[in-house]
Amino acid sequence: MGNLTKITFTGADDSTNVSEMRKISEAYPMTEWGILLPPAASIAGGGKFPTELFLQRIVQTIPDLNLAAHLCYEFTHVIHAGVDPLRKYSIAPGVFKRYQINTHGVYHIPPAAPFYNMIDDNTHTQFIFQLDGINDELYKIASFEKELFNTAALYDISSGTGVSPKEWPSFAEVDTNGRIGFAGGLGPDNILAEIANIEEAVGENDFWVDMETNVRTGKFFDLKKVTDVLQQLDARGRLAIYEQEMLREAFAD
Repeated sequence: MGNLTKITFTGADDSTNVSEMRKISEAYPMTEWGILLPPAASIAGGGKFPTELFLQRIVQTIPDLNLAAHLCYEFTHVIHAGVDPLRKYSIAPGVFKRYQINTHGVYHIPPAAPFYNMIDDNTHTQFIFQLDGINDELYKIASFEKELFNTAALYDISSGTGVSPKEWPSFAEVDTNGRIGFAGGLGPDNILAEIANIEEAVGENDFWVDMETNVRTGKFFDLKKVTDVLQQLDARGRLAIYEQEMLREAFAD
């Protein structure tokens, strides 16, 4: 059975209660919050894209929160040009521990040297590439360029539609040097069944999951649905494996 190491909930917006996010993180330390960075056309935020004020509030209120910046639209091109996309927000390096490059099932030209130089300079940050069936080569190139790059891959062929694949790929099929996540249609209504399917597919390997569409109610990010997912996994002992691993690492140190 695979080991679930992290659960990413994506789409916290200006309506989200930051204090409740902190409480959830304290209760379930494996929680990661994926923050969608808005396209230039909606830089003031709106919908699932938070405002700059919200970003500053969440960073200042909970500096040790597990945060991942999910880069959409123009930000994808910015990072490909070798520019740290969070520089414009004056957010210190390392606050967002992971950057995910969302390609949305649209072909992206592989980045050039400035991009890889930026990855090399940001050793504190993991860079996640989507395996969407169209841009898989981006991850392969990034991993090949330099073995020291801190990269990971997210298998997601849903392109944000909230639909799960008919079957999840095996660990060997995705070939990501041991760093793989899965997304697509996950939420409180199917999390236990789909986690079981993913565990069967990956064997004894570690993985994380990411969900967005199905933890929203209408236009808003829904912390009740987030909590529902975590409570279901906790009740079935899926979170205990992670906690035991954390304890082993702590004693090893």
